[in-house]
Amino acid sequence: DRWQPSAGDVMLLERVFEMEPLPCRATREQLATHFSITSRQVQVWFQNKRQRVRVRAARDGLLPPPGQPLEKRPAEPSDAVGGGGGGSGGGGGARSGCSDGSC
Repeated sequence: DRWQPSAGDVMLLERVFEMEPLPCRATREQLATHFSITSRQVQVWFQNKRQRVRVRAARDGLLPPPGQPLEKRPAEPSDAVGGGGGGSGGGGGARSGCSDGSC
């Protein structure tokens, strides 16, 4: 079955995404329980959301075309406060909200 989130569901998912674009397993399982869906469905929603953000950024000229490397820019003071983010995941560093080691 395909899950169609309600407007309220999307609002909650968007709020979680703002804090944690790559949620750990525990967070995905909590959301899945809340929505009565599988954690895989939650994972796919986050994957799709990250892709929508990347496509929108590329369309708005904030990212180089596919295949082109990202140019490094000097770190801004706000970058150091949040502890990073904005990456595509893939390893390294602790993820917020995942103190139980299930990430």
